[in-house]
Amino acid sequence: MLQFSDTELSSLLAVADAHGVRTRARLTARSLKKAYDDARRELKSAESSARMFFMYDDCGSGYEAEHAQAKSAFEIMQSAFNEAVATEIESEKAYKKARLTAIDSHPHLADVIARHIQKQDAA
Repeated sequence: MLQFSDTELSSLLAVADAHGVRTRARLTARSLKKAYDDARRELKSAESSARMFFMYDDCGSGYEAEHAQAKSAFEIMQSAFNEAVATEIESEKAYKKARLTAIDSHPHLADVIARHIQKQDAA
């Protein structure tokens, strides 16, 4: 059984915490990517429909309203996706910093960290 000092344990906990934050940020960005792509497709479809039918009095305003709604939804989703990607990048940096700090302070922890992180990433 492995025995760790308080500082080693603290370093391992910091790495584990940073890894968890990174994983959540990555999953959030990936799920928002799908929603972002869907919103972009809807906007392109609405733009196409608006271009084809905006000149007709009986239905043109409906297509313009659909385009405005799709554009608004896309802008909101784009903002959320960009924020999620920025958060993912920041959490990746924080994870790498925590991991490298732990390894610099306690070089013998490198194998322990690598083994457990690989196990988590595979799951």
